[in-house]
Amino acid sequence: MTGVSIINALLIGFIWWVTIVPTLTGILIAKGKKKELKEFCEFNFCNFFLLNIHLANMPLGYLSMVLLPRQFTLWDLWGTYIICWTYFVFYLVCVDSKGLPMYIILCPRTHFCFISYFGILGAMTLIYYLLGGSFDTNTVYN
Repeated sequence: MTGVSIINALLIGFIWWVTIVPTLTGILIAKGKKKELKEFCEFNFCNFFLLNIHLANMPLGYLSMVLLPRQFTLWDLWGTYIICWTYFVFYLVCVDSKGLPMYIILCPRTHFCFISYFGILGAMTLIYYLLGGSFDTNTVYN
């Protein structure tokens, strides 16, 4: 896995399992919607694709980083930003605008949506830094 893949895997896993799943689970429990809660849990925990994308990629990315260590460079960070912004645009133009909202935190109809967008970019930068990424512009991509 490249630095871009590792950063995205950690961020996606964290957002899904630490913010979205607990929030939606709490809302469904608070509203007493047992059927919807059961369907949501089955959707999350019995779906191979979601478990692979949102959960298995985190330890696999970390394992890749440990087994094939290399210094992250600014190319990794910028690649992560480009992929993230491309997904944001795709989500907002092709998914949310068609009435298929999937992510609470990416909803553009709130006054504070920019906090989520830039918070995600800040989290990417923090993950990059915590994984030993270099902010030295003279570092060569390897």
